[in-house]
Amino acid sequence: MKEQYSTQQLNSHLPEVLKQIERGNSIEITQEGVPFAYILSASEYKRLTAAKSTFWTSLQEFYDHNDLEDLETEADVFADVRDRSPGREVSF
Repeated sequence: MKEQYSTQQLNSHLPEVLKQIERGNSIEITQEGVPFAYILSASEYKRLTAAKSTFWTSLQEFYDHNDLEDLETEADVFADVRDRSPGREVSF
């Protein structure tokens, strides 16, 4: 369960809150019972705010780090996936 403190409790429990953050736990701060803010470690903050890769970049990284022949997949694994039927007639 996530640790939770009200804004009033935060001052008196600050040393405990800092120890929790140091251990890698995030802390939820509430105001009148409603989540108000979160305190988290610097490493978690960096992880959450790191630039996200595009699909193309991720795909290229996958190809760079994996030999497709070693993955033992069939070359035409998606050959029969597409529905080749003409579909329904549409009148305009």
